[in-house]
Amino acid sequence: MEGVNSSMVRYHNRKKLAEQQPGIREQFVRHILLALCTFSQKEAWKFLLGESVIT
Repeated sequence: MEGVNSSMVRYHNRKKLAEQQPGIREQFVRHILLALCTFSQKEAWKFLLGESVIT
């Protein structure tokens, strides 16, 4: 669980910094969008390969 905690701390630190500096805000948004796209692609492949269980 320590890894989850540290990544949440990093997320909140980056978010706070992004709110203060406009140039960093764009980087933060791009980073979040890239992470979401990567996650959705992985989930799509799991679904296509039959590894995803829909309840």
